[in-house]
Amino acid sequence: MKRFLRMICCTVCITIIFLFLGCSGALFRNYGRITPDLSVKDSFEKYQISPNYNYFISGSDVYPIA
Repeated sequence: MKRFLRMICCTVCITIIFLFLGCSGALFRNYGRITPDLSVKDSFEKYQISPNYNYFISGSDVYPIA
């Protein structure tokens, strides 16, 4: 009986470990990764304003936060 319970506990633990490993690889593969776009980077560095976008600021006009 003890051996059977130990085998069930080990099987459940191994199954849970494999579930966590399998889900973490597929779900969080791209988590926290930023891929910059070169055209956006160039327009930002050249201070180009696109007429097709709406721009918003946060904070005062003199010291904007965002």
